[in-house]
Amino acid sequence: MYQTTWDSSLKTESKTKKVFLEDFAEYLNIGMMSVADDDLYRKMDIDYISQIGNSYEIKTYRDKPYISLEEISVKEWNRPGWIYTSKANYFIFVSGESRTMLILKNDIKFKDWWNKNKNKYQEIEDETKKGENIWHSSHRNIPL
Repeated sequence: MYQTTWDSSLKTESKTKKVFLEDFAEYLNIGMMSVADDDLYRKMDIDYISQIGNSYEIKTYRDKPYISLEEISVKEWNRPGWIYTSKANYFIFVSGESRTMLILKNDIKFKDWWNKNKNKYQEIEDETKKGENIWHSSHRNIPL
């Protein structure tokens, strides 16, 4: 079981979003609007909207030979993972350490592949703590 705290997750997320903006958006001169604090976009799991109309969900990449896709967001509330709920056009997996970025297009072709193949990969349980609260989620590691 992978264990983390909410605060450490937010710190890592902040670093990866900064790398995304500097090394992707600024480098390619693409204007980005952060919508992560907007309730409507938060429900759609979208972090940024670009001036060219694409939407992006930023995920942490830990420089491993795989990416982690969230199967269940909160088991206690029966909430599916972002892999099912996100309306973003792209998932951008960003390493805050190496500044590596992996881009996964969130389209019907990917969704079909995921539904046909996800059970080939072990579901791993996660535990997150925030103060006295603890919740559980799960993910699958997909080799690169």
